[in-house]
Amino acid sequence: VSGLVLKWQGRWPEAREAFERALRLAPSDSQSLVHLAQTHAATGDVEEARQLLDRALRIDPFSANILHSYAFVQRQLGEIDIALEALTRAVDLHPDNPNSRWMLGKIQAGEFGRLAAALENFLGAAERDPSDYEIAAYVAAAYLSLDMPEAALPWIRKAEQIGPEDSITTRSVHAIYAKLNGDHERAAEIAMTGLRERDYRFMAHMLLTKPLLNLAASESSLDGQASTAADFLNDEAPHPDEKGEGFFGEDVDFQRMMAVSDLPRRWFVALAVAATEGGDEQLRSRALEQLAMTRIDSIREIRHSLLNDDYLFEAEVRAIEGDVDGAFNMLTQAVNENLLFMWQVHYDNNAAFSGLHDDPRWDELLDNVRAKVTAERQQVVTMVSRLE
Repeated sequence: VSGLVLKWQGRWPEAREAFERALRLAPSDSQSLVHLAQTHAATGDVEEARQLLDRALRIDPFSANILHSYAFVQRQLGEIDIALEALTRAVDLHPDNPNSRWMLGKIQAGEFGRLAAALENFLGAAERDPSDYEIAAYVAAAYLSLDMPEAALPWIRKAEQIGPEDSITTRSVHAIYAKLNGDHERAAEIAMTGLRERDYRFMAHMLLTKPLLNLAASESSLDGQASTAADFLNDEAPHPDEKGEGFFGEDVDFQRMMAVSDLPRRWFVALAVAATEGGDEQLRSRALEQLAMTRIDSIREIRHSLLNDDYLFEAEVRAIEGDVDGAFNMLTQAVNENLLFMWQVHYDNNAAFSGLHDDPRWDELLDNVRAKVTAERQQVVTMVSRLE
């Protein structure tokens, strides 16, 4: 319990010491192993986290909680097939556990582009826990990704009704809905408010927080507020802090964390975009300097295989730098890997790619994405018919 308190405070060395002491007192305590693994993953030592979770699974191979953490770490290492297998096993072992279905849906949507399968799992999770506003937000996000905003709206309203007003997940889907309905000013306002007043679960919902950062940069640029957005993103940007008061807390390998954690690198992409649109060359250079830690070669040193998001980040950086051919090469890889979740924000309305729009390859790329989304949407129609 002491370790848990310290972990939530971001005091990683003290939390790690507490969990290690707990394990000396009870070497077969699988949950202490899980929490110790999470402290290692949080500070960038993903391989050590995996080894600890391997031990935990040997002690308790039927624990949903261990399988959830194991899948997260395997995803960080680029082993998405293993992550998918772990979460599928969690659902099979605990079919009434809403978190197992919710997490399985997230990896199906985020890593495999299986939007219809993800929606089915999100709906299954919502049926098992109708009071969970975050699950409701993910149902809405799946519908939005499928270009079904009418179906998404009731779930957005439900998330707003049953959840806290400042929820990062609810604000994200609300901002995306506003964007897809052409209300750029409202989308920018919600995105910036959500980031300014982000709750403590900010880092826990990467799939929905990443689009919020894109919207903050891109929509503020459209609204003529790029400089304001750039100043905010710069002030709140991740940074190493010897006192442990920074974005990550203390005892963090900042360079490794920048390479393996999606949100910090997404933050600096948003900053680079806003600075470029606002004409702040110094801030743009600073953001690109931080993003140097997240380039493909650095990622390959950590992951066993690349994720579709890795290709997207590389495409954004190359586009910001003016490397059009390189950006298209990476975008094609991302689309081939089926990066479809919130594709409207990641591709179509991403200001990082504004310089690519006049190239005929851009329309071809979006046509490919839309064809994939249409096929997923047809599966949803078939699924609904089957359930009826």
